[in-house]
Amino acid sequence: MRKFSAILLAVCLTAGSTTLFAKPKTNYKAFSPSDNGKSVMLKSDSKQYRYFVLEKGESIGFEVKGPTRVKIRTRALLPEKASSGDYSVIVWEGEKSRGGRKVSVTASKVNIDGTGKVGVARDIFIKVPRGKHKFSVTVQSENVDKVFLRFYQEKKKKKKQTYVPFHPYEYANKVKLKSGKSSISYYIIDENGGTRLKVIGPTKIKIYCRANFDPTMKEKSKFTLGVFENGETVKKFSAVTKKSTRSLFTDLPELIPSKLHTYILEVPKGEHVYEFKKINSMPNSLAARFKIQKSSLGKKK
Repeated sequence: MRKFSAILLAVCLTAGSTTLFAKPKTNYKAFSPSDNGKSVMLKSDSKQYRYFVLEKGESIGFEVKGPTRVKIRTRALLPEKASSGDYSVIVWEGEKSRGGRKVSVTASKVNIDGTGKVGVARDIFIKVPRGKHKFSVTVQSENVDKVFLRFYQEKKKKKKQTYVPFHPYEYANKVKLKSGKSSISYYIIDENGGTRLKVIGPTKIKIYCRANFDPTMKEKSKFTLGVFENGETVKKFSAVTKKSTRSLFTDLPELIPSKLHTYILEVPKGEHVYEFKKINSMPNSLAARFKIQKSSLGKKK
């Protein structure tokens, strides 16, 4: 059992530099501590939540890899004849305090199997630096012998991928497509190919593709865009499409572009030369343009 001095407790609860209050939009995911011991189900309205039991004089440990944030939700089991309680929860890393909170709480509507008064929730937020860390949690109180804990870790935010225009090193025909107020370059692709890309992976290529209708074709048509490397098929992208009512080729007024279809080509490590061909398609040709993952540019492969 740890021994606490008045000075140490004051440092833990008032001056812990790693104790943070979370930003309003931070999302968290529940996790179980490494030495969880006993747990209980606390009922709140129609939902039940699993909490881990921390008794005075004991500790609960958990491990986490940073950088990240951890939220610990605490609820006290109040004495039988009391309507409130006071307690302090402290988070330790070895013998050093990493945060804590001293609170006074009243009874909530949450209960254990319909019995037992449980205090309102109070949260502790801990900022975890880079690397693997082992923490333990303890409780101090004059009138509370048991506190229930629920652990949450900040969800990693997915980085939004940014793509920038990427042009073929070889092509047979480039045309302008007008869509609204924009005029965009596309490259014509037929069964003989006509468009090649040279790219260094790993990265991702975003392909914007349209089928080219002539006025005699039906409203809908199937097309397949094939990607080849050294004569071998790398990928096939297929769709059933129909004519666009908002776009036109200013260079080829006899052709009607289809609606836009977007695909992602995963490029493995190394240098690659891809050829694009129209295969098993009713339209006489396709039109495509390309973008590359910005984060992959300028990096050593």
